[in-house]
Amino acid sequence: MRATGDYWNRPDVVTAFATASPPGYLADIVPQGDPGAVALDVGCGGGRNLPLLAERGYRVVGLDLHAEMVLRAQGVAPGAAFCQADVAALPVATARAAVVVCHGVLHNLPRPEQVSAAIGELGRAVATAGVVSLNLFSAAHLDHRLTPLADDRHRLPNGQVMTLMPPERIAALCRTAGFQFVDGPFEYLHDADPGQRSVWRAVLRPTGTR
Repeated sequence: MRATGDYWNRPDVVTAFATASPPGYLADIVPQGDPGAVALDVGCGGGRNLPLLAERGYRVVGLDLHAEMVLRAQGVAPGAAFCQADVAALPVATARAAVVVCHGVLHNLPRPEQVSAAIGELGRAVATAGVVSLNLFSAAHLDHRLTPLADDRHRLPNGQVMTLMPPERIAALCRTAGFQFVDGPFEYLHDADPGQRSVWRAVLRPTGTR
């Protein structure tokens, strides 16, 4: 997937993501890591989740498509490893990660088939006994300033295209990728630009029959 313009590399956007706090529920999801266990933050942005993962004892790897996000995250978590990478083609060995965090990423993929591929990649990367924390915007609430396109796609006023799927379709894709639900799925409203967005989130584990 190509980056959409320069939006995600803009200094103000990078700073906003680097200075944001991790969601409160993440601390409840992430267990203490065993020696050598790996935690991936897929779409790590400016690195807001990385210190928490490191404090839990994981070898932390931050992956993001955007070079300036990766650069800023390196300053937030200097002990972590980083890679500029596409969520739909992760440069990670199969079943390598004990914890995978993917927050606020998949709705930025411009086509539904990319979202499906990305969820499949999360399932491939996580260990059988591992855990995935996933959240993304859904179609449960659509701001009137979004322009609807075909196939669950919507254009923002700034020209970016997002994929916003119904919650039940997101859940179905997770099950198809070999996940079971440990917690959730949940839906809640979040203030965004523009307007409010509906966030779908869940904690997932592989079924063991992948």
